[in-house]
Amino acid sequence: MPHPFSIYTDEVLAFALGGRQDNAVTPGVPHEGDVFRFRDRVLRTLAAGGMRHVVLFGLGSGCAARVLARSLPPPVELTVVCMDPALARGAARIGGVSWIAPEGRARLLCDTSTWAAWLLLWLAGIGARESLTVFSPEPLDPAEKDRLLALERLFAGTGLVPLPGCDSGPVTPPRISFASVLSPEEPDLEDFFAAIPAVASEAVALWDAPDVPAAARAACASPVPVRHLGRPLGRDFAAQRNAMLAACQGDWVFFLDADERPDAALAAMLPGLSAMPGVNVFAFPRLTLYPDAGHAKIGYGLWPDLQTRFFRRINSDGTMPRFERPVHERLVGVAGDTAVVPGASIRHLSRLLKDRGTLAAKLRGFDAASGGGVHHRINRDYPFLPRAFFSELVSGVGPRVLVPPGTKLAAAG
Repeated sequence: MPHPFSIYTDEVLAFALGGRQDNAVTPGVPHEGDVFRFRDRVLRTLAAGGMRHVVLFGLGSGCAARVLARSLPPPVELTVVCMDPALARGAARIGGVSWIAPEGRARLLCDTSTWAAWLLLWLAGIGARESLTVFSPEPLDPAEKDRLLALERLFAGTGLVPLPGCDSGPVTPPRISFASVLSPEEPDLEDFFAAIPAVASEAVALWDAPDVPAAARAACASPVPVRHLGRPLGRDFAAQRNAMLAACQGDWVFFLDADERPDAALAAMLPGLSAMPGVNVFAFPRLTLYPDAGHAKIGYGLWPDLQTRFFRRINSDGTMPRFERPVHERLVGVAGDTAVVPGASIRHLSRLLKDRGTLAAKLRGFDAASGGGVHHRINRDYPFLPRAFFSELVSGVGPRVLVPPGTKLAAAG
């Protein structure tokens, strides 16, 4: 069976963003002496250590990757990371990816997203401690090199941390507030309320309306009590989120939009996540289902689409997190580390619940709220993979989280 990187990369390269299927850039050719000196240096490093994986940042023409792939001793494996799909297509046209063994020890991982490459490496069991990370000796585009440098720092600085187990002592069950900002016109609200995690102690629904609307009757499907409030949105999503937070009474807040659903693993993990020392905000991959319920978008930033949705409501110093920006609001002011939960996803149903016209109207509302600073568009096609691909990818992760260096994810609302 092909390696997950091959499956993912093939789908990314088969799709050209903007519809330009012939989008390819011819790479430059490196000096042969540089390539062989690079190979020898890598082999000496491998002989001195116990690395079982080489991560090569940068594809270029593919020449260095080919020489290295042919020289690595078994069982050492090679992953080449390219963050420029057009360059990868150009390398393929000149035979620069002939070294790839989809079911063997050498493969290419290509996407424009730093977060996608980072998460795929970890989900495939490629950790920084067991890997030799090197940059290609080939000429690299400055923009791609900057992204590769950011990826290398992120990959090297990430820690894989298990959730506290039963042997960690008694844990007081946390009070979790489920919260959401809703519109009365949202479709399938009954299913939304039915998906509220039963571990929550309360649910808060803030409606974009002067009073609680009749649509609130859908909350009868909720497994926990729901408190309803009405407040006009007024083109300020951050202010609406902050009003939502002010109504919450739990120690932790987990929030979703009306077109999102938590998977079963996510709901079950919330109490354990809240018991992790030093981590006060958690982000989850979001799968945007497309073109049907059995597939999800990938590539070009469409996955993992990390969403910070679970956080401690009050910091130890008494301060409280808050949301900023009228549109594409972001969470700020959370003390402590941020962790990514790779084994639990949020399903995004926008393309299934709403037709193209409804989505376009919603995005025009976002544009208006931004005061002209943001302009959204809907493509007619996207790269996608079966949901089973993601299920298999996370099957070996278990109850663990990834803690990247710094806390920048806390700003990604």
